Amino acid sequence: MIYKYLKDNYQFDPLHTYDFEQYDLSGVSIYYGSSYGSIQAIPEDKNKKVLIVIDQPNGFYSMDKYYDFFNEYFDLVLSIDKYTAQYYNNKYNTNKFVYTFFPLESKDLVYDDTYGSKEIPVFYTGHLSMGISFPLLTTISNVIKKHVDQNTFAYLNQMYSIPNIISYYNKMRILSYAKIAIVHCCHPDYTKVSEFNEAYVNDEINKYLVWQTDTTDENRYFPQIKSRIFEASIMRCIMLVYKDKYNVIEDYYEEKKDFLYFENEEELNQLVNTILSNYEEYKYLAENAYQKTKNNYTTKNIVDQIHTILNIKNI
Repeated sequence: MIYKYLKDNYQFDPLHTYDFEQYDLSGVSIYYGSSYGSIQAIPEDKNKKVLIVIDQPNGFYSMDKYYDFFNEYFDLVLSIDKYTAQYYNNKYNTNKFVYTFFPLESKDLVYDDTYGSKEIPVFYTGHLSMGISFPLLTTISNVIKKHVDQNTFAYLNQMYSIPNIISYYNKMRILSYAKIAIVHCCHPDYTKVSEFNEAYVNDEINKYLVWQTDTTDENRYFPQIKSRIFEASIMRCIMLVYKDKYNVIEDYYEEKKDFLYFENEEELNQLVNTILSNYEEYKYLAENAYQKTKNNYTTKNIVDQIHTILNIKNI
């Protein structure tokens, strides 16, 4: 059984593309989507129940209230965040919270086998307008403006400033035109100045959610695996990745083999210049990451992971 709880008005969400019905899921029910608070126990569902959580740790502070139910109802919870998975395994003395990748739909996405259509020098998928609260985005915006004409830059930025201006598939199509994708795996920690910090300060959370005790930076952030790294790689973009304190991308991709790091605006701009001037010499990064994603990070791989875990663990 497949249970979806998606927000229909968010076209950018890759969850809309998932088609778990194509797989043999005998004895398994998969729950995935948005609006976690809408999940209800289904008494007649006797299958092994699996929840896929793709919004952690970003959603930790708002979703924690649901986890008592998640722990009781689900046999397996796959999470894209290893820190909260470890925290909940410790909290509930279990092993059912398992760290996983952000899957791409293996059937519907069309993978271009050539590099001939790479007409956009450099691209970023995300809300560059958030640069006021997340200075990294100002860095990214400044560099892209140097390499993309103003009209194209305005259009690409507008995609994320106005909800639903294009669909998820159109976003992926634009990515397929890009030679370079600038990506990051960190998110501004807006909880630093909110009531959440007071509500969630305790020794266990500080132990497992390591950014909780990080007071060294004025602009604190937390690590988060993003769909953008898998999307950029499947569309054969050369990934330039912001090197943060956690570098969770290394759980799935290898530096200098699948991507390159940058640490500041000067370094990022220099990398973009070098790659655009010597594109053929750097295409191996895109090809390596593409092959790794296609073979390891799809919905088919999620189903394989579910079968393996449920067969070898007495959950």
